[in-house]
Amino acid sequence: MRSLKFVILLWAVVILWLLLFSYYAIPKKVSGLAMDMAVKPKTLGLNADTDALHFGIIPPGNSGFRKIVVNSKEHYRIVVEASDKELVDWMTVSENNFIMEPGTTKELEVTIDVPKNATEGNYTGDLIISFYRPLPWEG
Repeated sequence: MRSLKFVILLWAVVILWLLLFSYYAIPKKVSGLAMDMAVKPKTLGLNADTDALHFGIIPPGNSGFRKIVVNSKEHYRIVVEASDKELVDWMTVSENNFIMEPGTTKELEVTIDVPKNATEGNYTGDLIISFYRPLPWEG
């Protein structure tokens, strides 16, 4: 009888944990924004189109940046990341993993630092912005 109560209690704890995990750990909303750039030595280029994060042509050892605005209609924890392996290593975001209050906007600067030994070519990926419910102790 005691072991049956223990098993039921254990299952209840596991189910509660899974419910809490899915509520806080699974993004409520995910937005993607295409990114592209070209690496060419001794060349500099600019692409001012606004349909994606176009960084233009960046020579090895140099960097480029673009600004984006994030709007929040609800209380969210925002996580920004890149989908492409090389762009992940080269990309920094001015602010990441932060809490936004409802009805606020925040301007973020996305910077690509191309290493000196980068291979010439075109690079594409996506900037992924995930909107999570903040954990109870995050405010």
